[in-house]
Amino acid sequence: MNQISLIQENQASLHQQQQLLVNLAMKQAFHVLQLPLLELAEWLNTEIESNPVLEIDPSHESLKTSLDEPIREPHVLRNKSQEQMEKRRKEHQENLLTAPLSLYEYLMKQVPLTIEDPQNVHLAELIIGHLNDKGYLETPLNEIAPSIPIETKHKVLSEVQSFDPPGIGARNLQECLLLQLKLKKKEEGLAYKIIAEHLDALIHNRLPSISQKLNICMATLTQVIEKEIAPLDLNPGYRYGYQPTATIIPDIHLICVEEKWQIEVNTSFLPRIQIAPIYVEALRKSSLENQEFFYLRRQLASGKWLKRIVHRRNETLHRIAEFLLKKQIDFFNGEKAGLNPMTIQETAQELGLHESTITRAIASKYIACPQGVFALKSFFNQAVKTQNGEKISKHTLRKILLRTIERENKLQPMSDEEIANQLHKLGISCARRTVAKYRTALKIAPAVKRKKWN
Repeated sequence: MNQISLIQENQASLHQQQQLLVNLAMKQAFHVLQLPLLELAEWLNTEIESNPVLEIDPSHESLKTSLDEPIREPHVLRNKSQEQMEKRRKEHQENLLTAPLSLYEYLMKQVPLTIEDPQNVHLAELIIGHLNDKGYLETPLNEIAPSIPIETKHKVLSEVQSFDPPGIGARNLQECLLLQLKLKKKEEGLAYKIIAEHLDALIHNRLPSISQKLNICMATLTQVIEKEIAPLDLNPGYRYGYQPTATIIPDIHLICVEEKWQIEVNTSFLPRIQIAPIYVEALRKSSLENQEFFYLRRQLASGKWLKRIVHRRNETLHRIAEFLLKKQIDFFNGEKAGLNPMTIQETAQELGLHESTITRAIASKYIACPQGVFALKSFFNQAVKTQNGEKISKHTLRKILLRTIERENKLQPMSDEEIANQLHKLGISCARRTVAKYRTALKIAPAVKRKKWN
């Protein structure tokens, strides 16, 4: 009885351990599938270092895993788009070497030129340190250096506000704009009065109200806004905010050679992995102790699984690219500006994969084609049915919406309801709230703010 119980316990323990290993292996496969090229290369190098059985194939020239070296691609990939990519990468590297001053550094260089008192210099440093990326001071003055009199803090802030760029150190948008006009000696001008007394009406494009209250004609008002207010900087700190441009390395290259399309999954940054021969030979010999033998077998299995899931990732990307080329052939041939409807569900069914696999495969990955470099996920969009039964993608619908708004009469811009009616005339059934959603996504203001006044 005890022997049967012991056998059952061993079987349960073995089954549980196998299930755990399978779950970990699948998680690793999903992780590899989701990683973009450079992150995958970094992850693989880490795995090689942690697994003694694995090594980089010495017979294969190691392709670059650093942005410090140029990309080396097969000759079929040497097209204009790649040359442009390498040019942008070199410019990016040069920018890293000559990074501009930060906003804080730029302002601190001006402090000794204006402020002499060491205590006030320290206070100015504190104030500058509290500025946000836009160059605004959002922290109340009474919370900065509480032991210093408020009058002194106002004086030092006023001196900081005289620094370049104009408008720096403002506590809100109104003060920012007024500071810029003040530095231009326009305190007595109409633009200063508009911002000081009617900023809210200006923001909401209520120009007739401003015209009536200031007793000026609409032509004069619009001229002041266009020539004196519109050029003002809303976020003066941004011009000194340095954010290096991220280099995009496509995971897939789509190339047309002699009217034939070729799909290349980019593996140029990935290390070529092999099993170290010395460990393979050691396993063949039976001179290892049990603990060493099972350890090497486990590492060997892990290494083989690693090579397998990387191959499976590349194979999945290739299959997705084939289906993408099939569905969007008119776009890639340059015969059509818009995209055909294409969903993740449809792709999953066509390729016999799970939807979550497609979602992971296209995440944070890019494809290079003659039209440019695009995020893979940008090709997947829902369909909208037209009145004649045809289907257009939401990407195409957004382009139609943008074109409709661009052609409207700016003196009488269309409301969302009127835009929906215009689309209906084109055979596209689209509700007002859908128009509002797409318009907001395209960062287009509502009709009341798009209106231009005579």
